[in-house]
Amino acid sequence: MDLTGKTFGKLKVLEKTTKRYQYNYFYLCQCECGKKILILDKSLTSGNTKSCGCLQKEKASEIGTKNIESNSNGILTLNKKYNTNISSIINKKPKNNATGTKGIYFNKARSKYEAYIQIHNKRLFLGRFENKKDAIFARKEAEEKYFQPMIESYNSIKTTIKKEYYE
Repeated sequence: MDLTGKTFGKLKVLEKTTKRYQYNYFYLCQCECGKKILILDKSLTSGNTKSCGCLQKEKASEIGTKNIESNSNGILTLNKKYNTNISSIINKKPKNNATGTKGIYFNKARSKYEAYIQIHNKRLFLGRFENKKDAIFARKEAEEKYFQPMIESYNSIKTTIKKEYYE
């Protein structure tokens, strides 16, 4: 089956080449953006390839622009104000966390739990504790003291962005 002259997404098939991969032939295609590329017939007919890559770049650019526009006045300003990545304090604990609580780890050398909090791009040591509950309590107190004002500002800005988006 010859695909010459057919269009798949933004790609127009110019010619079949002699170049092959297993049982499939490569076709020389021209994208609407002007770029010429070689694509396997299987990729064209399955619908997996619709452009030279420019379509994906366009979509990523649109998504990125929307995110930057919606966040630029609020969340990025907040990150600068507090010198802390707001999303990192809101996100759940890392997958490699062994204690089950963010900011708590067990120091084997001292046989104690240690608590810390990351604030203004610096790690603030909260103490060493015999049991995990005390370490968790210290961490929660520090979160309330340092993170609560940031989270409240973040939620306020998020609400404003949502209202603007849906109006």
